[in-house]
Amino acid sequence: HWLARVHPDDIENLLAMIAQQHTGDVRRVAMVYRERHLDGHYMWISSFGAPVEWYSDGRPKRIIGTDTEITESKTAEAEMTRLSRRLELALEVSRIGVFEANLATGDLYWDNGVREMYGYPKDGSPVLPTVWEAMLHPEDARMAQDKVWAAVDKQGSYQSEFRIVRPDGTVRLIRTKGTYYRDSDRTPKMLGVNWDVTEEVAAKKDLEHAMALAEVRNRELEEAKARIEHNALHDTLTGLPNRRYLDAWLTERAAHCHEAGGTIALLHIDLDRFKQINDTLGHAAGDAMLVHAASLLRTNLTRDDFVARVGGDEFIVVCGYDGPATRLDKIARGIVDQMRQPVPYEGHFCRFGASIGIAVQSGRAVDAKRLLIDADIALYRAKRRGRNGYEFFSEALQAETVNTKRIADDILRGIEQNEFLPYYQPLFDAQTLDLVGVEALARWN
Repeated sequence: HWLARVHPDDIENLLAMIAQQHTGDVRRVAMVYRERHLDGHYMWISSFGAPVEWYSDGRPKRIIGTDTEITESKTAEAEMTRLSRRLELALEVSRIGVFEANLATGDLYWDNGVREMYGYPKDGSPVLPTVWEAMLHPEDARMAQDKVWAAVDKQGSYQSEFRIVRPDGTVRLIRTKGTYYRDSDRTPKMLGVNWDVTEEVAAKKDLEHAMALAEVRNRELEEAKARIEHNALHDTLTGLPNRRYLDAWLTERAAHCHEAGGTIALLHIDLDRFKQINDTLGHAAGDAMLVHAASLLRTNLTRDDFVARVGGDEFIVVCGYDGPATRLDKIARGIVDQMRQPVPYEGHFCRFGASIGIAVQSGRAVDAKRLLIDADIALYRAKRRGRNGYEFFSEALQAETVNTKRIADDILRGIEQNEFLPYYQPLFDAQTLDLVGVEALARWN
């Protein structure tokens, strides 16, 4: 039976419509229902029917109609419905609104998303053609409208950001994209989307501000770190490298000489008569002399030379060179000559000098610690010879120093072990023969 092939969900509605036609209540019927195919699947049927012959009481006697399979169109309709629902959900979640403007008539369509953004009633009422222009922020109106009409003139697309003032007075930032097109009857239209980016832009600005603050703080930390590192490696008074920096630099230069060869000369400089300036004019005068001495040392050196302050009135100069020792003589003599020049300070002329010990090592023989010791030995000899001079370290000086130290050690040991015996010899006045004193002699057993 035909009815047995109708989908169970459609039978009730189908029978009701047929009954209305058979009683004469409805002359023409249009029914859409599902009917099972012989292979078992359901197909959609569109059925139209109308009576062509009637009984005397007005009931239809004969009905003629057509059945058309519309499965494909119904499938397409279902797919369109599904896609439409997906689009609606996507627009709702993304808070994007859709608009369409008829450029020929000025009619404007806003979906609920756009209406909500602009604070416009969501009751389906018509949108006035001028409402968009009226709600534009005065400072953005010209720009926003120019972009739209430029796209219309070029029959292309546009995008922009502008502010609107809603009816309640709140200001919102809107981002929009639109494109020009013609519909099936060639009517020019503009289709596009709006989305409210007020919070997004505000959050972005807050983030940029936070990042800028973080960058400033990071720079401040880097600068503070650099200052700390600089202060750790430099003398605060003169700005010269300190002993820690010198040790690291010497170690690096020694390693370079071991690998690539080269010569290092180290000048150990000690200021003469510096203590007298401190004692008579005060530490402020002494500090001024140290700054002056540091400046003089810088002027006597090249960019490749290294100068450091390593003690109260002591400086170290390190030169790397490949040449005769005459350059070292010139540097040392220049330092001594300039250091002995009087320095004016608050109405006084301060005078001090410099004694210099010089040590030189080359190639793989360079030993940073030994170089410092050798220069110190040479400095000691320069001071013993009367100050304001310089002395080169030599093997003979090394031997003399070792011998002097050995004798000094032996004397100390002799004193500790009571090896010295004193003898006293009387001294008489030659005229009166009176005892005027004694001469003490020590014999070392």
